[in-house]
Amino acid sequence: MTATDGSHLFSRTMDWHTEASRPIFLPRHYAWQSLYNGKSHVGPYAVLGVGEPHRYHEDVSDGINEMGLSVQKLTYQNAAIYNDERQDDETQIAPFEFVLWALTHCRSVADLINQLPQIQLMTSKEADVTYAQGPHELHFVATDATGRFIVIEPNGMPMTVINNPLNVTTNAVDFEREVERLKEYFPLKVDCWQDLPFNQNRVTDGKFSGLKKEPSGFTPTARFIRTMVNKERLDAFNNEQENVIASWHVLNNVTVPAQHTRSDTYTVYRSAVGLESKVMYFQGYSDTRIYRIEFPMNYQILDEVLIFKNTHAELFDGMDEENYLF
Repeated sequence: MTATDGSHLFSRTMDWHTEASRPIFLPRHYAWQSLYNGKSHVGPYAVLGVGEPHRYHEDVSDGINEMGLSVQKLTYQNAAIYNDERQDDETQIAPFEFVLWALTHCRSVADLINQLPQIQLMTSKEADVTYAQGPHELHFVATDATGRFIVIEPNGMPMTVINNPLNVTTNAVDFEREVERLKEYFPLKVDCWQDLPFNQNRVTDGKFSGLKKEPSGFTPTARFIRTMVNKERLDAFNNEQENVIASWHVLNNVTVPAQHTRSDTYTVYRSAVGLESKVMYFQGYSDTRIYRIEFPMNYQILDEVLIFKNTHAELFDGMDEENYLF
């Protein structure tokens, strides 16, 4: 979302089975190996994100790099089309490695789009290490300080890029179909939603009368519609700090509690990044506060991975620990 001072915040809920992910810093020239073929990759950009250590690299779910590019991965169940066979003139990676590759190698949304045709997301048919496709059926979203927001769908190779001036996305398959469903609840200003300008929090004429009431429940479609409606009706906010507060209130309405009789996934964390400040905000499922995390002061010369514990992160509102009720 965009504050009145022009700053941008990119936030999300992350639904998964476990709470293993933590804020993480990757230095410039971080070297990692693809699980697909063992090939080494080294990118020029430092990264602040959320992830967890894996055998060959840190598995990054979302984050921002030092240039201000932010990328997230989201589920894309039963819809992703990956490659079985490698092309010698392209770069092969496992699907869950895409965010790590993008953040370490690309400086902006435009740069990411330019480099995208060289990337093949691979099944494990010819992989050095077998990995199941089901849990790794993913699609992606990316944005930067220009306010341009894109959805990347692996409907084949090269992947499909969709400009998204609505600035909200969903785990549901086929984003354009989801926008058509949205129109039953949401009075878009224009017939063609892709004609809307970027950097607009409000994209309707405000006339909701006669439309359907937004749905309840935790399906991807219901959460997408509720987020769009709540974002549209927000009061204006002036800066990044107010944007964090507003964003968290919107996320509250689509945050999934642990309910294993319903599903084995729930919102294991919520995160956001300031696209100008490059500050990350993080709240795990068991946390009752938001942590504010910056790039290390000397990140340009650091050469080690840092995994942030709660004691290494600043409390968002600057209060001391004893001032919290919980």
